[in-house]
Amino acid sequence: EFDQSFSEEILDLIEEEIEQHNNLLDEVDFSRNRFGYLYTFVQGQIIYMVLEDDWFEKHNIYPSYLTVHELVMNRLDEVSEVLESREEVLMEALDKLHEDLINHPLFRYQTSKKKRFDFFLDYLENEADDVLDSVFFNLEGEPLQEEIRDFIEHLWRDKKMTQ
Repeated sequence: EFDQSFSEEILDLIEEEIEQHNNLLDEVDFSRNRFGYLYTFVQGQIIYMVLEDDWFEKHNIYPSYLTVHELVMNRLDEVSEVLESREEVLMEALDKLHEDLINHPLFRYQTSKKKRFDFFLDYLENEADDVLDSVFFNLEGEPLQEEIRDFIEHLWRDKKMTQ
């Protein structure tokens, strides 16, 4: 499974490299030990030796998050373009959301913070662009309470100032 800290767009950029890396891993003999301990008793004393085989490093086998991070760093220019594009899309979606909510006929009736919060969640679920999910929900799909409250209260102040 891919590292969750990278977006799908970024993982799509390195998908081919990940596939190549996984194919290399298919050819590695993982039954080989990395460490071995040899113990013996000689004249009442324990003598031991630690045997180490760094075949993991020789085959460039590291934890998946490090491998993915290295692949992303190798394509940093393309990743930067994806992130800039995503930021533009998010900003446009946030601006549209701001305008839509301020002009929504029912928004002005949401006079308490709780009502505004519930109205906003309902609006996000039914009418808003899915791009905004990454702004207002965590990876488990739970609402980010503070971010939502801050955004709603900012909207409410804007609404009151324009009236």
